Amino acid sequence: TFAFAFFSVIGQYILGFGVALLLSGKLPLRPVFRVLFLLPWMFPAVVPGITWRWIFDGLFGVFNEILYRVGFYAETDVPIAWLGQTSTALAATIVANIWRGFPFMMVLLLAGLQSINQEMYEAAAVDGANAFRRFVDITLPSMKGISFVAILLAWIGSFMNFAIVQVMTSGGPANSSEVFATLIYKNAFLYADASYAATLGIILLALLMVPGGLYVRATMRSSRR
Repeated sequence: TFAFAFFSVIGQYILGFGVALLLSGKLPLRPVFRVLFLLPWMFPAVVPGITWRWIFDGLFGVFNEILYRVGFYAETDVPIAWLGQTSTALAATIVANIWRGFPFMMVLLLAGLQSINQEMYEAAAVDGANAFRRFVDITLPSMKGISFVAILLAWIGSFMNFAIVQVMTSGGPANSSEVFATLIYKNAFLYADASYAATLGIILLALLMVPGGLYVRATMRSSRR
């Protein structure tokens, strides 16, 4: 669960920040692209799960077909069963979760980018700062607060993720992609072990109270300013 949440949040932040920077610039048809980039987040989590399960399908998946066409596989090679191997199943669910969650990160970071005083960029440009220096010295420091909140919210969402993992792998194979939420579901509804499932639920709640408390603290600090 920690690995799933950690790499999901990193991927969502990098992709979300990149798209937010793109949309904050002078992009043609910018409103259209904003809607298109929001599409993965508009669907229920089950839909991306089904879509990526088909993409990573070992026999009929789009991903393996692309690898064949670019020469990664020889014509006689057996394609990799991405969701059927313990070494790749978790990574495949992380990719799906990144795709589904980055629009949320993008919206928050885009709001942060638009709140930065543009006069600072103009003054830096007059002083001879190039685009990279303006990004490092102005954009990143100005985005620390919103980035912290966005990362906390994304961590909470990924840590209790259920639908994507359940639809794609059901926690398998050999529990290699098992997360707290799917383990709770199995014990409660498949193994009829309600007491163990309730215990796992309390542990999950306790683990989520840490980022939850940090989020409340961050929002209270920002409201005092």
